[in-house]
Amino acid sequence: MNPTPTRWSLLLVTISCLSATAGAQSHDEIANRIADEVRAEILRTQNLRESHADWTDPWIVETSHFRVRSLESWLLVHDLGQGLEQMHDRFEDLLAPSTPARPTRSPVFVLPSLADYQQFGDDHGDARSSIYGSFHATGHPDQPVATYRDANLTRLRMFVTHGATLQFLEQRFPNRGTPAWIDYGLASYFQIAWAYGYGISELQRLQDENQFIPLGLLLAIQVDGNSSSLTSANAHAHFVELGMLFWYLLHHREDTRTEPGASEPGPFASYLRSAVSGRNVAQHPVHALLFNDTAALESDLRSFVFPKIER
Repeated sequence: MNPTPTRWSLLLVTISCLSATAGAQSHDEIANRIADEVRAEILRTQNLRESHADWTDPWIVETSHFRVRSLESWLLVHDLGQGLEQMHDRFEDLLAPSTPARPTRSPVFVLPSLADYQQFGDDHGDARSSIYGSFHATGHPDQPVATYRDANLTRLRMFVTHGATLQFLEQRFPNRGTPAWIDYGLASYFQIAWAYGYGISELQRLQDENQFIPLGLLLAIQVDGNSSSLTSANAHAHFVELGMLFWYLLHHREDTRTEPGASEPGPFASYLRSAVSGRNVAQHPVHALLFNDTAALESDLRSFVFPKIER
């Protein structure tokens, strides 16, 4: 299924030649020509009409950190793998884990249908964990991210990223003991990166329709066990609010954000790094803002006008 080393070598030579003969060509022209060469190489080396209709013989694409499988198409699996690599860089940048990456690639299963996904959740994880579009299946021997095929590619990327964040946390911070709002807040924050404008509009809609969850309840979110506060009816609202709260604190609020171009993390990023590393954050200034000044923080979040462009 993969291009031979010789073919890839020829492609690299082609790219080098294009760069060397750039002359007065613009970078966009060079990039377009390279992209055309890559597309042509894919079409030459991948049988995109090949049928993979059985889960024992799926399409598989391996990237630096992920092994993605699906029955849908090679192009879909390739796209998801490349997107996950982008998000993996964001995971590393924000959280700076000290535990090295696993020597094996993290598995991602894109199951054929919602019914298959729900059955997978029943068989290999807590059913409550699979009420959203993806989950980290710690009950499966491979501990994959599980999701299902969605015709909306952006939504599928969001689902996969949500689960991959939880997988990353489990692998790189196995003894963190963090509350659910941090784990799921991070998962929601990273997934919204695929549709930042959608996150803004959904947060506003929740307020307009009186579905906004008070921050005190949001930060007490329970996902697993008999006390779970997450249901199929309210999961979306929880994750939108958590994700946008993280965007607000990481990028916009003056006393918590990381300044653009800063070499050190801002107060909320520092708080998150300490929390996922298992350190006590009870005395951190951000902790007081979250849990002592909750009403004021909620008022600030509700009234904040998010810029339309992602930082």
